[in-house]
Amino acid sequence: MLGELAAIARRVAVVGFDDLELADTLTSGISVVAQNPEEMGRIAADLLFGLLAGDGGPARRVELATRLIARGSGEIAPERPG
Repeated sequence: MLGELAAIARRVAVVGFDDLELADTLTSGISVVAQNPEEMGRIAADLLFGLLAGDGGPARRVELATRLIARGSGEIAPERPG
């Protein structure tokens, strides 16, 4: 039973969203998609100050870059048959 669970655990990939301090301190680090909270806050403040200054333009879509921090929990190679 334990052998079966260990085999399943090796086939499960885990990738989180938004980096956290503990993600790289765990025995098996957790791979994450990280955001830049400083840039997100700066853009939000710029948009807010624009609204307060009377910017009544149409709604805008803002996309922020993300990056993958690979720590080994989501990079599981596919199994080969046989």
